[in-house]
Amino acid sequence: MKCRTLRGRGARAQLTTFFVVLLIPLSLLIALAVDLGGALAYRTWQGSLLESTRQSCFGEANAVKYAENPGEEARSEVLEMLKANGYTGKATVYYVEAPEDLCGAADRYAGVYVILEGTWPSTFARFAGIDELKVRSDAVWALHPYSSTTVWRPADTGNGWCEYTIDKDGNVSTKTGVCSIDDAPESLSKAVRDMLPASSGGTEGADESASDGAE
Repeated sequence: MKCRTLRGRGARAQLTTFFVVLLIPLSLLIALAVDLGGALAYRTWQGSLLESTRQSCFGEANAVKYAENPGEEARSEVLEMLKANGYTGKATVYYVEAPEDLCGAADRYAGVYVILEGTWPSTFARFAGIDELKVRSDAVWALHPYSSTTVWRPADTGNGWCEYTIDKDGNVSTKTGVCSIDDAPESLSKAVRDMLPASSGGTEGADESASDGAE
């Protein structure tokens, strides 16, 4: 009887150890799932913010149209919209215009590409050494503000990009660079080229087009 009792206790101990070992990775998975849910909600908010920013830019199309530096104007509009909505993190904003030899003397076509890169603080996943989750969303849209027989073109279209880092107090640090329609991100270049008249190698599109995605 003693031997049987010892064997029974040993089996129960092994079973308990097995469940304890199994419980650790299971708990980590549940914790990560909870934090991922928060990160996905944040990503959804990023997408809504990008859509609001897109609509705002369309509403301010004339400001870009008549600006001495359209790219700078468009990028500053995006920045102000992000700040007004309490966005914190990194935002990279591109602006490019198609050159006259692509769209003709009577047209102007441009595109804006915005990338938002933020972080979601983890709660339970910290126990697995994961302090935060990176969240990224982006959106691109094309602008064709007008078509006429005489198109005013500024001396500096402002083609290029600006990387804004916005902290919790609304302070902004910036990095800037230049790019053309040829070396812009592929999605931005395609959005602008798809708006161009077929005779110039593009596909005639609507006056406003937009798409968004995330990684």
